[in-house]
Amino acid sequence: MSHPKLRKRLISWALVVIWTTIIFLTLPYAPIWRDWITDNFSGYAIPVSVVVILLVIAGFTIGNIIKRKAGIKSYFFFIITIALYVYSLSRIEILVEQVHFLEYGLLAYLIIRALRIESRDVWQYLNAVLLVSFIGVLDEYVQGLLVNRVGELRDIQINIISGLLAMIWHRFCLEPEEEHASPRTALLIGIPIAGAIIFSISLFNTVHSGFGHFIEEDDKVGFYSRSPAAELLSVPKDTALFRDKIVDMMLKMKYSELLKIVDPVHGEILVHVFRRDRYLFKQDYRTAYWENYILDKYFNSHIRGTKLELSENNRDIITASALIDTSGIYISPVSAHLVTAYSERQQWIFVIMSELILLISWIIIYRRKPGGKNG
Repeated sequence: MSHPKLRKRLISWALVVIWTTIIFLTLPYAPIWRDWITDNFSGYAIPVSVVVILLVIAGFTIGNIIKRKAGIKSYFFFIITIALYVYSLSRIEILVEQVHFLEYGLLAYLIIRALRIESRDVWQYLNAVLLVSFIGVLDEYVQGLLVNRVGELRDIQINIISGLLAMIWHRFCLEPEEEHASPRTALLIGIPIAGAIIFSISLFNTVHSGFGHFIEEDDKVGFYSRSPAAELLSVPKDTALFRDKIVDMMLKMKYSELLKIVDPVHGEILVHVFRRDRYLFKQDYRTAYWENYILDKYFNSHIRGTKLELSENNRDIITASALIDTSGIYISPVSAHLVTAYSERQQWIFVIMSELILLISWIIIYRRKPGGKNG
């Protein structure tokens, strides 16, 4: 490899490492910066910044398309990519996560640039997406360890979507020169990354997401819990602990801090209470009613007679509103991060089988030399 190419390769991967490090180091401070920006400027500062970034990218892309005198296909994919980015950002309610979404778009761009120095093979896009996905999983795992952040499987999907959109933008809007080569080299790199992603997501589910149940009642209300409905409806043994200690701790600690140290099921109760009281204050009586319904029916022994029990006056207000509501089933988002489609045991059986298949596939590809001859 020539010295200029080696230098370019080192610089490109250094940028990937630096940007990834910045993403990880800023995780604990993102909520603090959000509050500071909101307090010192306005609540529109972050959304405006996101729009400005998109406009800059759009301007750069249009300039590139015009300079290359590209055809209608480039403009078509440009419009589609921008539309998908705007739609994806509109679906992200938390402003900090919108910035995080754009961060992963830039990360994907830096990774594909670094990979293409070695080879301009179209298969490099596969490895770029896999690397972004793996970093995205690690990102959410770290967030799950922080007191002021929450790691969720949904956010992993958002990180991956951002990377995919960046790949579409790079491949079809910028239309760089490419080579069509055998996928062998790309697969030898990509398969181990895919194995690491499967394992890390499963570990994330076990450590952070957890496994539980979706409880639905007569097409009226549904919610997630670590315990099955029968267990919740029975009289739990830990009621005294919750009533005597945890309720009092609510006065001394922030919700985010308290949720990190209490039993997960107790955490579910606290979040249902938080949502009930928040939406009662916002006069969203439908949400307040169904959150209180869940508390009354499934966690009654924990809150009955405590300050968490809703007053009769507020109960009458939300009940009257709920009686005329025709919005359909209410699904509480509390503990929606729980994996309910399969058990932890089923997950790890799948992981073992998948890793074995990937290992065998890697060995077969490795032994098959370029040109189709076996080693």
